[in-house]
Amino acid sequence: MLRHIVLPSTAAERSTVTIGGTIATTNNRMDIGAVTLSGATILNTGNHSDGILNVGAVTSAGNSLTLNSGSTAGATIGLTSMADTSGGLTITHAGGLVTVTGILGNSAAGNLIITNSIAGVTFDAAVTATTLTISDTTDGQTITSTAP
Repeated sequence: MLRHIVLPSTAAERSTVTIGGTIATTNNRMDIGAVTLSGATILNTGNHSDGILNVGAVTSAGNSLTLNSGSTAGATIGLTSMADTSGGLTITHAGGLVTVTGILGNSAAGNLIITNSIAGVTFDAAVTATTLTISDTTDGQTITSTAP
C-alpha cells in the first residue's frame, strides 16, 4: 500500500518527471513537482482529510489531467500551472480549497471542468478555456480569480 508520494521538486534533484495513467494513494498526501504527461493522467489521493494533492507545472503535450483529492474536508488541491489544456483539465472531488497559482490554457486552450468542489476554487493567474464547466460546488463556496 502506497502511504505518501513525494517526488522531488527542485531543479537540483530533477527537472521534470514523466507520468501517465492513474497514480493513486489510499487516503494519503501526494506532492509532485513539475511533470510531463505521457498520456491521459489521473492523480487520486482517495477520500480522506490527509489526501492533499499538490502538483507543480504540468506539460501536458495535449493529454488530459484529472485531479481528485476526495470530498472529505481538508483534502486540498494545489496546481502550479498547465499552459496546454487542449486535452482537458478536470478538478473533481476536492474536499478543501483548490488553488491554481499559475496560468491555465494560455498556449493551447481546452475544456476546464470543476466538479464537486467542497471549499471553492481560487485562480491566481489567467485562465483560458474553450469551455468552463462548474457543477456540484457546495452552496456558499466561491470560484475566485485574482488574475490581473
